[in-house]
Amino acid sequence: MRRLTLVRHAKSDWGDFSQADFDRPLNARGQRDAPAMGRRLHERGDLPERMVASPAVRAATTARCLAEAMGYDEDKIIFERSIYEAPVSALLHVVQSLPDEVEHAMMVGHNPGSEGFVHFLTGSPGVQMVTCSVVDLELKVGAWTEVGPNSARLRSHWFPKMFQE
Repeated sequence: MRRLTLVRHAKSDWGDFSQADFDRPLNARGQRDAPAMGRRLHERGDLPERMVASPAVRAATTARCLAEAMGYDEDKIIFERSIYEAPVSALLHVVQSLPDEVEHAMMVGHNPGSEGFVHFLTGSPGVQMVTCSVVDLELKVGAWTEVGPNSARLRSHWFPKMFQE
């Protein structure tokens, strides 16, 4: 069974409007939430064999925080420019390009692409990916190249506010 875990980057900082969108960092909440979600992934045993992330600062930082908390080697994160501001077709291409020896992959990206990709893969609208959301999908395919519309089942969807008191 192949699995794909999709993560939307943690909350970013909008304090400097002169800063390019690509260069926006995480704000204090994002810096707290990303490692916390990584610890939850680690506790659940949800460790991917491959992590691919947008190189935009907020997504790259989220990926590094998740990796550190999960015990995933940060040097093995693959930064893929096409994930930034990506339409569903670009995200599909990234997933279909994964090597077949990988059974569980994680992609750290942005909205609206991430939500649209979940809808495309599951056929189910309505999964809202707030910042630092984690969506775990079970893929009904033998090879990554077979991933397409309605080829996945939603296993779980969770986000930081679910765990706050």
